[in-house]
Amino acid sequence: QRQLGAAAWGLGWKLLLAPLLCWLLGTAAGVEGLVLTVGVLQAAMAPMVSAAILADEYELDPALANTVLGAGIVLSLLTVPLADYLMVGAAW
Repeated sequence: QRQLGAAAWGLGWKLLLAPLLCWLLGTAAGVEGLVLTVGVLQAAMAPMVSAAILADEYELDPALANTVLGAGIVLSLLTVPLADYLMVGAAW
């Protein structure tokens, strides 16, 4: 149960909140067009494998890190195209 909540928080941050924050900060800074779109899409990408490797190496809950990694890769197949659609649909 604890792992599910932590995984949901981690995935929510990585796949939803980080791209939204990137868009908000980029827009506030006057960034637009392709640069803004690429920045938001990079923020929306799946978690990195290196994070799971480091968690395993330093015994920092590798099961949770691998859960977030695996689920993040699968979920990013939905969230990245959605972010792209929203960015292009907004006609930046």
